[in-house]
Amino acid sequence: MPARRPTIADVARQAGVSKGAVSFALNGRAGVGPQTRERILAAASELGWSPNHRARALSTSRAFALGLVGSTTSNSPAMSIPRSPRSAPTLADGGRERR
Repeated sequence: MPARRPTIADVARQAGVSKGAVSFALNGRAGVGPQTRERILAAASELGWSPNHRARALSTSRAFALGLVGSTTSNSPAMSIPRSPRSAPTLADGGRERR
């Protein structure tokens, strides 16, 4: 079973501060003293904390996703959209969609 990712709560516990202070420090916001900020950043580094982009998307209401819409009249395999990942073209089948 893979180890779980460290959370802001883990960083807060390690640094001896609140989750709010950790959030402010990690986002570069004012309201956290320089020594406290350094302690928080050191704890985050020691724990291997990194931002969770899915959590950030939920909290900011932004998915940071890119959509692509296109149209073609060609029957080119390069322009087809596979029905499922299992039917996706591969190099082994010459780029043709499997059915």
